[in-house]
Amino acid sequence: MSLFLKFIFLISDLFFLNLAIVLSFGVSDGIYFDTAGNNELYLILFSNIGWIFLVLVSNPYSLSKGWSVSKIFKSQIAFLFVHVLIIFSLVVFFKRVFRSHR
Repeated sequence: MSLFLKFIFLISDLFFLNLAIVLSFGVSDGIYFDTAGNNELYLILFSNIGWIFLVLVSNPYSLSKGWSVSKIFKSQIAFLFVHVLIIFSLVVFFKRVFRSHR
């Protein structure tokens, strides 16, 4: 896979990740970001840095011709699970609270 295509995949993943975070706060009560605190900013930073770190370490965009659909699916699920673990550990470590309801 070309380097340009991998870069496009990374940018689109980060776009959809940030879109999901913003929409999750906006759908629940119509408030996108709290102006009194920076908790949502930390969530976005933790998510993006965690995602970029995992992409650099595990190289999820490289596929082999011998891979089956089930192996690709298992690999992507494991990648997402590790990302969630990283985000939860950063949230606990920095003692942040992310709530959509204020």
